[in-house]
Amino acid sequence: MNINWEIILSAVAVGISGYSFLSSRRINQKLMNQQLQINELLLKKEQEYIEEKNQAKFKAFTTGEKSNYVLTIVNQGQATAKNLSLEVLIEDKHKNSFYNIDDIFPIDLSAKHIAKTNYSRGWHFPSKFKIKLKWDDNNGGTHEEIMEVMS
Repeated sequence: MNINWEIILSAVAVGISGYSFLSSRRINQKLMNQQLQINELLLKKEQEYIEEKNQAKFKAFTTGEKSNYVLTIVNQGQATAKNLSLEVLIEDKHKNSFYNIDDIFPIDLSAKHIAKTNYSRGWHFPSKFKIKLKWDDNNGGTHEEIMEVMS
């Protein structure tokens, strides 16, 4: 019995190349799937960036001492808040403690800018109260947010 080494080596070479081909196909499929995931994440991040760029975001806090306080509202977003209105959600007996809300609001508040209103805090004035902000921005529609403020 003669062993034909050329045929055996050819068969082994064909087997190795077939295995390499199938392995590279699996690797290429994994790389394609990863690239699709990366593309989806990049699109999502770009969309979030665009939304954030067109959005107004707010922070509110109070400063002061004794009975004179200032309620400060900061537009921390990247878009101008158009027609920003402020409503203090507090018992009616304390609403007249806020001096100039109707003179200041509604207001257009640019990105990274502040609006302030003064108020007096008597003995029975609550240490926490809520405010409601309503505004329009580049994201479209009217937005509303209620936040709690400590005085």
